[in-house]
Amino acid sequence: MGALLAVRNLTMAYGDVVIQRDINFSIALGDLFVIMGGSGCGKSTLLRHLIGLLQPAAGSILYR
Repeated sequence: MGALLAVRNLTMAYGDVVIQRDINFSIALGDLFVIMGGSGCGKSTLLRHLIGLLQPAAGSILYR
């Protein structure tokens, strides 16, 4: 079965400052997915990109 969500080569930036680059993952039906990391590492920023509040500097976010 294909992915419900696929993130490919996602780059997140604030202006000219790149904060994360080349993020790749996919989530299929039934997958358990956890975003973990230290304070300030970009977890909330990633979620804002996934729900469309922020636009990626590069890469794609695909929903099925």
